[in-house]
Amino acid sequence: MTRGDCCAAVDVGGTFIKSALLTPAGEFLGEPGETRVDSSGSAPEIEASFRGLARGIAKKADEAGLRVTGVGVSTPGPFDYEGGRYMTDHKYAAIKGIPIRPWLTDGLGDVPVCFVHDSTAYMLGLLMEPRMSGYRSVAAVMLGTGLGFSLCVGGTILKNPQGGPGVSLYKQPYRDGIAEEYVARRGIIARYAAEVPGGQTVDVVDIAERARAGDAAARRVFAQTGAMLGEILRPVLEQYEVECLVAGGQIARSFDLFEAELRQALAGTRALKAILPALDFTGTPLRGAFAHLKRCVAG
Repeated sequence: MTRGDCCAAVDVGGTFIKSALLTPAGEFLGEPGETRVDSSGSAPEIEASFRGLARGIAKKADEAGLRVTGVGVSTPGPFDYEGGRYMTDHKYAAIKGIPIRPWLTDGLGDVPVCFVHDSTAYMLGLLMEPRMSGYRSVAAVMLGTGLGFSLCVGGTILKNPQGGPGVSLYKQPYRDGIAEEYVARRGIIARYAAEVPGGQTVDVVDIAERARAGDAAARRVFAQTGAMLGEILRPVLEQYEVECLVAGGQIARSFDLFEAELRQALAGTRALKAILPALDFTGTPLRGAFAHLKRCVAG
């Protein structure tokens, strides 16, 4: 790379696509931006969002006198990370099997576009934080619409042959269902609705706000979430002798509401030294997408 070059990092969600320009050294150039997308929309609608994103990146770079030399993309799976195609029947179902790489180079020219699973991107970004340097093994749990998990042991992020996480927890059997149904968004809302009439009409952020205002039912729901999350995590943390656990994802913005119960559930876990909240909810996956791009281009 030469002076005037920059990289683009993209983090694809179900409602928004976040993006940023970074220097070749990984420093953000301005604040990250957001492009609205409807992951359950039609193929033309989704394509328009991705192309609009790319043109916006190109315009921002041009205005700064910079040239985008590559794009790193963090995205949920199932995904064909080589071919750049969604292979899922829920999010982005309308574009299943359609290569999206050309949409992401709209206005940028023929630059490399490298895709990585969002849980791996999160871990890559997390490992760039100085506070992670003292741990041999790190796990990240991402709580939001779903339950994400990533594991790094001895400097290697565990992945499956398809490029997804090497250890996946969201479908793990738990109680009367699977783990994701209890500790992710729908589980928290369902438990609150079971206690409060009309509770199904509020989202997790509203329940957290009520908990901080003293709502006993809301506080119980978050306490239950911490205890159940600890039950789900403990076996895998012990199996891989994880030294540091980081709680990320949008629900981890309410870490203070379930921290005590999570710590209690994980007390005495072999090798575990630290349980930490995420520090940067937007920048971490974008830094991870950038780090993946650098590795991809370097070969």
